[in-house]
Amino acid sequence: MLNGLRPGELEGLLVTGLTEYRFEDGTLAALRLALVGGRSVVLKEYADWELLINPRPDQAMPEYLWPPESIVVAELMSDLPPGGVPVGVLGERYNEVGDLVGLELGFHDRRVVVGIWAGDLTVELR
Repeated sequence: MLNGLRPGELEGLLVTGLTEYRFEDGTLAALRLALVGGRSVVLKEYADWELLINPRPDQAMPEYLWPPESIVVAELMSDLPPGGVPVGVLGERYNEVGDLVGLELGFHDRRVVVGIWAGDLTVELR
């Protein structure tokens, strides 16, 4: 497993923001969960088939998104309180070899579904 965190380790983290990073062609590059205390967790695809959960010590755009001026940044939940909202892990999807390929996260009355589809990272707000 290449993930820095397992899905269950996201449970209860206090999220203050949700940011998507897209390439100029509109393809989703990564999704960042900003956490209370200045840390973050970045969700991204790896080798077209695995969803990675990478903890970061800061809330900066990941350095592998290069060049930074070609990345389109959008805040998906700009109304989250400064004290954060606890995240719940509502569902996990794995492929036939056990790689994480989908994750459903809950933020009170909102849901975010992140996954890999045909080699691309996808996000859906519900």
